[in-house]
Amino acid sequence: HNSPVLSINIICILDTLDTLDTLASLFSFLLERKYYTTFFHVVNTVRKNQGKKRKLWARPHWHRNNFCVKMKKMASAGAHAFRLGKNGGENTMQHRSVSTIRNQVYQILKEDICSGKYRPGQWLQENEVAAHLSVSRSPVREALRQLAADGLVVEIPNKGVFVKEFTSRDIEEVFDLRVLLENYAIGRLRDNLSTAGMEQLMACLAELERAHAQNDLRRYIDEDARLHSLLVELSGNSLLRSMYDRVHSMNQQFRIYSLTSKKRFDESVDEHRGMIHCLLTGSTQEAQAINRQHLQLAREKIIEHLAQLSAQGPDAPRPEPPTEPR
Repeated sequence: HNSPVLSINIICILDTLDTLDTLASLFSFLLERKYYTTFFHVVNTVRKNQGKKRKLWARPHWHRNNFCVKMKKMASAGAHAFRLGKNGGENTMQHRSVSTIRNQVYQILKEDICSGKYRPGQWLQENEVAAHLSVSRSPVREALRQLAADGLVVEIPNKGVFVKEFTSRDIEEVFDLRVLLENYAIGRLRDNLSTAGMEQLMACLAELERAHAQNDLRRYIDEDARLHSLLVELSGNSLLRSMYDRVHSMNQQFRIYSLTSKKRFDESVDEHRGMIHCLLTGSTQEAQAINRQHLQLAREKIIEHLAQLSAQGPDAPRPEPPTEPR
């Protein structure tokens, strides 16, 4: 994590590369495995040293005149392989290309906010974020503006940008929209669910059940989010999916608190089994009813958690999110 040492190590690695293709492979490797900070260091090291008389830059195919253009193309090609799946695994639901530094910063900050790394009310200082990611302040500023438009942060004039602190009313509104959007998607599945879609639902449910059997709450929460997103994706409505992504991300930092009790944890997996069974048998109205009840129970648990935090006061230390139900 020492930037000067890391830069020296990057130079040593780059000195071993013979062609632009190998550098493209390196970019792809780093992005696929979510080594974002290292990726930014590589890009910045290349930019800072491209005019220096090193062995690397003396090679004809690394000529300064066309290097920047080729590097941008390579970064774009490498970023196309970027996956948002957890633990380095394949995630066919969430292939997204990231073509700019701003988009990469945006995705990293969004994931850190949703995972709880940045707590509600925490100040996101441009200088600190830029230094942590080894980028300039400009892409950080642009990413923060996008996060504000998403409703994940709030910008307070003359103070800065802070992670949004959600109220009970906010959570109620988010879950009301989730019920509307998800149940609309479920209704569309009656005519749009293909055999391949059924297989995806069953595979997703199998992963959910595996996480439940292992009492792995964090993994279960991730698989839960995947399953609900898959329902919207399989509906075949791209505009619906775009709207849902924004609404769904607004409650991600609290999602783990909806399943902290063992009783609710067990009920949740049963609800998902029932919903998928209804979808596979064409009982969409029953699936909608189960999903509505499922989301209402999750909403109540999160609101209960927010009430507990409010009673403790703003200066009280915030406990770490649980890793298993109690």
